[in-house]
Amino acid sequence: MSKNIFLFSILLITLIVFMMLTVAFGYYSIFFNLSIVSVLMIAIIQVYTNGLFSPSTIVIFTALPYFLTSIFNYNLFRSINYNFVDSSISLVIFCFLFFVSFLIFNQTIKSIKIKNIEFKEKTNSYFILVTYFLFLIVYIILVDQLFSLKIGSITRADIYKSKPVFFDLYKIFMYSFSIFYGWYILCIKSYKGKFLLIWFLPFIILVLVDILILGDRRLAVLLILIYTFMLNTKTKISPLYIVFGSFFAVFLWIYSYLRNTSIDQWFNIIHDLDYNVVFSPDKSEFGAFSIIWNDYFSKYSSVQMHPTYLETFVQLIPGFIYSDRPIPPSVSFVKEFYPDIYNVGGGLAFNAILESMMNFNIFGPIALALILVFFSKFYNKNQLGILLGAIYIFCFSFTMRNDMISNLRTFLIVGIVISICVLIFCKIKNPRSKEV
Repeated sequence: MSKNIFLFSILLITLIVFMMLTVAFGYYSIFFNLSIVSVLMIAIIQVYTNGLFSPSTIVIFTALPYFLTSIFNYNLFRSINYNFVDSSISLVIFCFLFFVSFLIFNQTIKSIKIKNIEFKEKTNSYFILVTYFLFLIVYIILVDQLFSLKIGSITRADIYKSKPVFFDLYKIFMYSFSIFYGWYILCIKSYKGKFLLIWFLPFIILVLVDILILGDRRLAVLLILIYTFMLNTKTKISPLYIVFGSFFAVFLWIYSYLRNTSIDQWFNIIHDLDYNVVFSPDKSEFGAFSIIWNDYFSKYSSVQMHPTYLETFVQLIPGFIYSDRPIPPSVSFVKEFYPDIYNVGGGLAFNAILESMMNFNIFGPIALALILVFFSKFYNKNQLGILLGAIYIFCFSFTMRNDMISNLRTFLIVGIVISICVLIFCKIKNPRSKEV
């Protein structure tokens, strides 16, 4: 560990001790302010040591909004609902434990050595482009037949009610192939410059269909982050792209009020928006993170231990083979607390900190951090390492809102699809390569 990281760590430990004292004496406002400072310090250390677009940085940064929202909810509800405030305090404490553990593990655990396998093309890259377009056409036809291609012609509730399992599987397949396609174009063929726009055209169309028609922002954002990560391994990302990305993030935030509405309504909706509400974390998916925590502890006085991590492996068995397999905790939560949403096939963002404590009690946040850091250590800057890093970003970003079953099931499906694509479209360039 370098001298700078050592000094950062000493300061961080000092803050932790001081924060524990503020909680012990009831100085909660000081505690929350120190929490923000400390976690922002963790973010700075993470960027300094791993880079802004490394897989572990992307995963930890997509987790940050949930932590900051829990602090926001404390300040928002402290004069309204004492139980909510009390729950928010405990949520912030365990979230903070997760971030500190992630930083410590990420700085101390070494990268896992993998074979430095180099790949080269087996077939013409234009064939890959045509294949992507064919898969995209099938996807668009499915969207048109199941829903509609007219913007705003269907609501989120209608999508939840009429979305078959096959569509979900094909969607995951489509995004898996998109990850492989981006890796192939950027790492195998090493295309760059203005012609990238042509190669990225099917990717752009897929993102637009999901955002504008289905109102699905998360997967589209993940694909953008993955392509940015892969592009950054080959060339330096211009600060201008970061500015564009920031404006795009603001658009997606506002678009949550526009999605599944027709374009001719957009002007009136934007005109009438209360932007204090729009940019309030409590009114977005991040707010559900704290609400779920509070709902749980309003019914149960303590964490009910349940080995959901072990059930992950049972969940991987197809339903037609094991019809009585346990349902994911994110689904069982909605079924118990929000039956109306459950009955129409809807869901809420989950709370991964809560699930980790169901499995390991107060050591849950530490175990969750260890799991996420372990999977991140397969990344390195050779071709195979970049592909593994892209899979890691797709499966574990926004992990605070997912349960482990969903993460690992996605990891398995994406891994299988991409492995098949690699076998079909690539060949090993140097099978006797050394470890890195």
